Amino acid sequence: MGNHTQGRGTEQHPPVAQMMGMIVTECETPDGIGTWRNVRSAILVLGARRDSAAVRGGIVTGDVICEVNGVRVGTLRELERQLASHDPSVPVRLLTWSSGIWRFLVVPLQENRSGVASSPSISLGQVLRLGQ
Repeated sequence: MGNHTQGRGTEQHPPVAQMMGMIVTECETPDGIGTWRNVRSAILVLGARRDSAAVRGGIVTGDVICEVNGVRVGTLRELERQLASHDPSVPVRLLTWSSGIWRFLVVPLQENRSGVASSPSISLGQVLRLGQ
């Protein structure tokens, strides 16, 4: 997964990286998010290319990525490690949180020659609302 770029951060400005067509950074978890999975830190999506596999898979700006393939990720290094160890021909499974809603997404890592994702990029439809 050589398409990752990462900048150094400071205490006031956390590191930022480009991965899977997204710009992401580390964040403390928003109120309410840590109670379900005991999550303390996660990855915040600052933006994503409109034509990226991440967007086709359902990622939107403001999503908080908490898990990749069932493994918690709280730092850019952890996210990069999970993506690097994943077979790029197989879609990656992400657990995201946004506006009180947990979503499981399937996002293809590999695109075919036409630039279209080579595997389905549909939400699994498993949505968990906090408080239910």
